[in-house]
Amino acid sequence: IQTKKITDERYSTKLDKLLSVFEQKNFAYANSEIGKFYSHPTEEEDIRAITFLLNKMIVDPEERAEIEKEEEALRIIDDLFGKKNREQKKALEEKDKTIEEKDKALEEKDKTIEEKDKALEEKAKQIEELKRLLNM
Repeated sequence: IQTKKITDERYSTKLDKLLSVFEQKNFAYANSEIGKFYSHPTEEEDIRAITFLLNKMIVDPEERAEIEKEEEALRIIDDLFGKKNREQKKALEEKDKTIEEKDKALEEKDKTIEEKDKALEEKAKQIEELKRLLNM
């Protein structure tokens, strides 16, 4: 992989962003081991997870054990509450979709009513015109 060809301006694709993790300039020494540090801010959750794992492998074994305990606690919390939150979010999204559909239906009914009002208005004008012609 020719990571030197990936420049700061060229992080246009997810692959470019991922490969940039392995650029030579991101190597650093920590605790007499070679470590990998991602120096570019990213919004990509996948890349953050990869760099987190890379950085985790170079930390002190005690710190690594602590990180793993925290990760396990987060997984348990997500298992307990995450599923419920995801279900609630899905239900809310479905309700929002239903509301949007009802709003669209109401808009269509409003348009139909406006068209009928215009038609009635036209008929009223025609009636007035006919009355005027009869009175002549």
